[in-house]
Amino acid sequence: MTKMPKFLFDAAYDDSVGRMLRQLTNRLKAEMKSRLTCLNMNVNEYYVFVNLSEREGMTQTQLSERMSMPAYGISRLIDGMSSKNLIERRGDPCSRRTVRVFLTDEAKAKIPEVMGSLEDINDWILKPLDNDEKEAFVSALRKLA
Repeated sequence: MTKMPKFLFDAAYDDSVGRMLRQLTNRLKAEMKSRLTCLNMNVNEYYVFVNLSEREGMTQTQLSERMSMPAYGISRLIDGMSSKNLIERRGDPCSRRTVRVFLTDEAKAKIPEVMGSLEDINDWILKPLDNDEKEAFVSALRKLA
């Protein structure tokens, strides 16, 4: 029988910030996946959608940097979203080599529903906290992010 390392049962491990953030991230992703299914969107598409709804006309490179995702991943994601008629690529009038990404009219019509989903997810994840704790938590995340 293999003996489990002692640190797995220590309070220090239970209080590990990294471990707790990972658990919270996993819960958040699972909830997002569940809620986004009805919008015919996955989590990464959701992040592209939100980024473009806040700042349309970004280049793929800008999206890649903003999402901390490799360029080839963003390109595939944009291809998939384009086939769903959610986004479109347009050439930059000032630079023939630059391609910018925009939401389609169909996608723009979904902004209220998608943003409502974002609010619902935030409310769900923060529900166990009172208002002071919510403010402190969000403030701490802003400092750390």
